[in-house]
Amino acid sequence: MFGSLGRRSRSRRLNRRILVAMLAVALLPLAALTALVGADLTAVNQTTVDEAHQTIVAEAQQRESSAATDAAATVQARLDAFGGEVAQLAGTVDALLRGAKPSGEPAQVLPGGARLLTTDNPPVATLVGSTSRLLTPDGKVADPLGANRAAVASALDAVLKRHPELSALWLYNSPAASITEVPVTDAQTVAGLVTTQRIDPVHLLDRQFGAAFPRVEPIPAGGAGGGLSQTSRGPIGPAWSDIDTAAFGTGTSVTVWTGLATHDYFIGAELPSAAVAALLPAPLSTLPDTYQVLLSPSGRWLSAGAGASTDLSLPSGYEGTPARVPGVSSNALLRQQPQVLKTPLHGVAKDLFTAPVAGPRWTLASVVPDRELAPAAASLGDGIRSGVRRILILQVLPLAVVLGIIAVVLSALVSRRLVGPVRALTMSAERLAQGHTDEPVPHQGEDEVGLLSEALERMRREINTSREALLAAAHELEGRVAQRTEELRDRNEELVALNALAATLTRSLDPAELLNGAVEAIRVILPVSAAAGYTMREAEPYLVTHHPARLGDARATLATAVATALETNSMTITIAGAERLVAIPVAAGGPPLGALAAVVPMSVEVPKRIRILLGAVADQVGLALRTAEFAAEGRELAVLEERTRLAREIHDTLAQQLTGIVLQLEAAEALQSRKDGERARNLIVAAREQARLALQEARRSVWNLRPMPLEAAGLTAAVSLEADRFGSRSGMVVTVRNDGVPRHLALAPQAEVAVFRILQEALANAGQHSGASHVDVELRASDEELTLTVSDDGSGFDAAIEGMSAAPADSFGLVGMLERARLIGAEFEVTSRPAGGTTISMRVPLEPREAAATA
Repeated sequence: MFGSLGRRSRSRRLNRRILVAMLAVALLPLAALTALVGADLTAVNQTTVDEAHQTIVAEAQQRESSAATDAAATVQARLDAFGGEVAQLAGTVDALLRGAKPSGEPAQVLPGGARLLTTDNPPVATLVGSTSRLLTPDGKVADPLGANRAAVASALDAVLKRHPELSALWLYNSPAASITEVPVTDAQTVAGLVTTQRIDPVHLLDRQFGAAFPRVEPIPAGGAGGGLSQTSRGPIGPAWSDIDTAAFGTGTSVTVWTGLATHDYFIGAELPSAAVAALLPAPLSTLPDTYQVLLSPSGRWLSAGAGASTDLSLPSGYEGTPARVPGVSSNALLRQQPQVLKTPLHGVAKDLFTAPVAGPRWTLASVVPDRELAPAAASLGDGIRSGVRRILILQVLPLAVVLGIIAVVLSALVSRRLVGPVRALTMSAERLAQGHTDEPVPHQGEDEVGLLSEALERMRREINTSREALLAAAHELEGRVAQRTEELRDRNEELVALNALAATLTRSLDPAELLNGAVEAIRVILPVSAAAGYTMREAEPYLVTHHPARLGDARATLATAVATALETNSMTITIAGAERLVAIPVAAGGPPLGALAAVVPMSVEVPKRIRILLGAVADQVGLALRTAEFAAEGRELAVLEERTRLAREIHDTLAQQLTGIVLQLEAAEALQSRKDGERARNLIVAAREQARLALQEARRSVWNLRPMPLEAAGLTAAVSLEADRFGSRSGMVVTVRNDGVPRHLALAPQAEVAVFRILQEALANAGQHSGASHVDVELRASDEELTLTVSDDGSGFDAAIEGMSAAPADSFGLVGMLERARLIGAEFEVTSRPAGGTTISMRVPLEPREAAATA
């Protein structure tokens, strides 16, 4: 009874907890949401107003910037129409000029020597420079248009009639210094243009032309005979010039130029400033007090709308003058990209919305008062705050109260419904926890609690049925762990064998010791009854090491298997009676260097993994044997080189000196027989001096085998002594610098001798070949290497191009130095250039102290 009361009490507590939780889940977020909404709505202050104001201003700026960009595109389209018309005219004129033959015509003489050729039918004028090649000796002008003059004039006049906004149109030939122009300009007017230097009497319009085409070759000094030309360049243009004084009209203008495809002609069309102003679309902006301006690539005024005269203080005839906007730099104003620039103009804050006109690289700017871009901030803030209060009072608070009441009622009803199935499920779980796995769990409906009861029932059944499976799995896992442990043990033994082999390979280069290590590794890898290692002697395998100490009958069996493996140059596995024979050739990228062989019982398999491992052992031993061969060859080469050097020195010094001694003694003997004692004594004295020199040379040769200073005082002192000896013998200034090099270095004796010999060769080369007066010797040591540097100020050679082959023909010492450095594993470098001296440097790796002492 007491237990039932306890469970009922727990059920009531659960009911209350569920009710409280549901109310908390429902009401707390609702209260928090209501508070946050109220706080957010009441927090609308000046910052919110400013943000809204900035958003409106940004949208207005975007709208004005887009309008400026669209207007720039419109201007570009109209300019493209002009350029296309002129380009089409260039094609027409180019066809008319093909085959045209110049004809001599009389012309009027203008100031500066220019000539003006005018015709009434057709009405066209041709101006020729004073040094033009078209001038004939009789004072006439060779008309370049010839019989096609009328057709060309008609084509030019037709374009001028279609575009009356153009003030002039001309056909220009810079190399010939001629210009054909419509409408016709009378001689008096042209003379005035020449006098005021608007038209150059020699080069005509080359200045305007060159400004439009900066990539075309400039006019050479001296006038006609060169000039601007586009021959072999193909059509050029259309290109727009900067605003300039009109060539044939009044005021200022811009010119569009287009080149002909096959002639040295260009067509120019002059567009006056008034026509440039008419290119702007109207209206560009719907805001009041706005206007637009156009600027040239060099920052000059092209056009300015109404209002610009007051804001920018523009005088009459401002077109072509430098553009200055207070508070804005020219670079910022002419930047070829849309932008918004802010500056006060005439006491009013204004925004300049710029847009590039890409073709002529003009800049269009729309000037808008800043006050027109957004409404007043105060009225905007009052409206926002009033709307927020209405939303808070009339909508948010009533909705929060209604939702709270609904949440309380629903929480009470749902909590009661949830408690019953949970109580029954709790009792079933307690019984299952007590070990009553034979009692089924009652079904509790189709909701989540029902799913939980089904899951609890499945768990009960699975607990009852999985005990045997768990025990079987445990036994199987134990077996797998034991098997894996055995495999890991085998792998560990193989790794130990490979590590031991690697230690043997790095410790010694003796072939017998190398093969003995390989045999021991095979014994670890395979349960062998016999194993052997072979080297090659005269192309035949030679037994070097084996196990056991007495092979017995296995010797012949192993030899047969090795012969088969060497013949096929691959691993072989054969069967001989009750045994299995494994033979592996040992090579290093070439012919076999030896072989390994083993005898294992027939019951032992040799899987792919073991074969790969045996191949790796053979490869390592092959590399070690090859290294041993190279080391032996290197030692033999060093001995041969030393013998060659000693033979050369004995031949060049001792042999010649001894020959001289013999000849002098024989001469003395002959003189003595003739009773010429004085001359005989002189020859004997000379022979004695020669013998002393030979003795000194013999001592020097013996000393070179193992230099006494090197043996007595170490490498550092020996370098200093050798430098002093060389300086006193050659008369050169030799400087030795020792940068922290101790007396006793971690260098093997052969390495010390090689360094000392290279120093001697370097000093000898400097004295014999370079013609130097000063030699620097530097020794520098670190923890890893020793560096020797020998530099002279002699003639040098071009080592950067030809390397060692650029050395003097009689100086083979560089090659010998390089070979000595390679034998001790050092890096050797020669740096030289003609008349720049020579530097020889080598870096020798230092050995560990123990290794150096052992060597």
